Amino acid sequence: MTTPTIYLVIQGSCLAFTGKGEIIESVERESDGTPIWTNASICDHRGEGGAAGFTHLYTALFAAEANARSCGLDVVRVPDEELD
Repeated sequence: MTTPTIYLVIQGSCLAFTGKGEIIESVERESDGTPIWTNASICDHRGEGGAAGFTHLYTALFAAEANARSCGLDVVRVPDEELD
């Protein structure tokens, strides 16, 4: 299982982009704390934060990836073929 270069943690949720650019959320973790992305759910505007919250989440993930690239990192997203 691929661990993405960038993911956000908000309370118990880990959020990342997939290869297609969708945002997924995992609430399950391995014993070492690594998120289990295979069981992740797709996030969208219907979540608790509504459309504005989803836009903020997208912007935060996009900005974090852009920052990592600016620092010279190769950004890896969760491959779509690894998701259930």
